[in-house]
Amino acid sequence: MNSGFIINRVELIPKDMEHDGKSGLEGWIRTIWLPYTSRIPEEQRNEFIETISNKYFQEIPIAPDGKVHVEMVRIEVEAEKIA
Repeated sequence: MNSGFIINRVELIPKDMEHDGKSGLEGWIRTIWLPYTSRIPEEQRNEFIETISNKYFQEIPIAPDGKVHVEMVRIEVEAEKIA
């Protein structure tokens, strides 16, 4: 299959996403997860997001400095368009 690009590099980059406490994590969930959380009735959305963050903290507690760390992997693709 021809995509019209020559792939020069594809790399998975580990990333530590850092948020300022519980409110920072919940703000990130509120924005990044909008395609999913928007399906939840508005009057239940905040409770849902708070439940998610509380479950997360059961596994990964807030760091002593008040930061919340979320380990992620970013994909980087470098390509050139074929003329």
